[in-house]
Amino acid sequence: MDGGQWHNYGKFSFQYSVNLKSKFLILFLVGFHFLSLAQKDEVSILMSKGDSLQHLDDWSQARYFYSLANKKCLQNESCTYLISQDIKNRINKIDSLESYHHEDEFFVKLIVRADSLLAVGQEIYAMKTFDDASTLHPSLVYPKDRITHIINTSKTIQEKLLVLQANQKRQRYNESFNQAKKLEEEGNKIEAYYRYLSIAQEFHNDQVAIQASERIYMKIAEDLKSFENTLNQGNEYYLSGKYSKSKTFFETALDLNGECALCEQRLKYLNYYIEVQQFKKGDYELQKQLAFQNYLKGKYNDAFYQYVALSKKNPSDAEVLEKIEEIDYVLQSELDEKIKTFNADLLLERANEFYMNKEFTSAVELYLKLEERYKDVINYGSFVELRISECIRELEEN
Repeated sequence: MDGGQWHNYGKFSFQYSVNLKSKFLILFLVGFHFLSLAQKDEVSILMSKGDSLQHLDDWSQARYFYSLANKKCLQNESCTYLISQDIKNRINKIDSLESYHHEDEFFVKLIVRADSLLAVGQEIYAMKTFDDASTLHPSLVYPKDRITHIINTSKTIQEKLLVLQANQKRQRYNESFNQAKKLEEEGNKIEAYYRYLSIAQEFHNDQVAIQASERIYMKIAEDLKSFENTLNQGNEYYLSGKYSKSKTFFETALDLNGECALCEQRLKYLNYYIEVQQFKKGDYELQKQLAFQNYLKGKYNDAFYQYVALSKKNPSDAEVLEKIEEIDYVLQSELDEKIKTFNADLLLERANEFYMNKEFTSAVELYLKLEERYKDVINYGSFVELRISECIRELEEN
């Protein structure tokens, strides 16, 4: 048949031409087949290891191997939906076993009660009970997963969340608009102009805010142009290292707009840079210690600027240069999703502690930070929104 022959390769029977392209095609198909089998086998091996560890009650290690199996399954197109769901079910089972066998009896009672409430349709009370359990032991996954499950599947909760989100959005709009209006009434028209523009952008080209910004612009066009030119000039001198000149321009800009946050931030660091240039040896060493203290406290932005200023005073100080690299790495690592998720979980733990201690002002500040800074990496955003509304309600009632 045109020089072709029939061959049998395991499950495959096919005719091929003796030309080179056909041979390569055969090798590719056979190789792909065995590669798929190997990938499937790898998933099976990882799942078997997880099963063995589960029987030994080593739940943390079992979860680790199930998670690896899940990752490999996601990377392998031939891994079926049923296999993927089977792995996820095993992970969920491990999480529940770990919680139900916990040494804290009160925690176990909360978990049992929460699951019982959920079984009879008491979703809101179940979610609150799971939350109480999670606050006791934030590192355990099961209570958080149950809360996420309730939020994602309960129509009652979703309807309440929609109402809460609408109320929060309206409240945020009113607060922002009142702040802008107050700034305008107090004579700080430049900052009021920027606030109205920000409101219009955040709330889908809100016409009231746009009209307010246009009304103000007609009155302050020249002052606004002067402010922006002053700000740009200050930035140019700042970036070129001419700190004294830069400081003069930012002070002028702050006089024109008393609410200029950038001006205040720049002046803070400019004052420090200018001081560093005049340091004697003893002062220099003292400032190194202060920068290191900020580094230890996690005030990386302040520490970074301090070390940069010190490096300008003494470019050969290896210790300072090393710290600049370390802090830069720490700041850049926030871009990594795993680090951000870890930091978000730590922040949630602190927020929950404040909430349980009825320190609602501190709690709501941290929940808001979670919502604003980490909303792209957390999977409990709806829960955070609920907590924010609860904190606000508590503060209003008291």
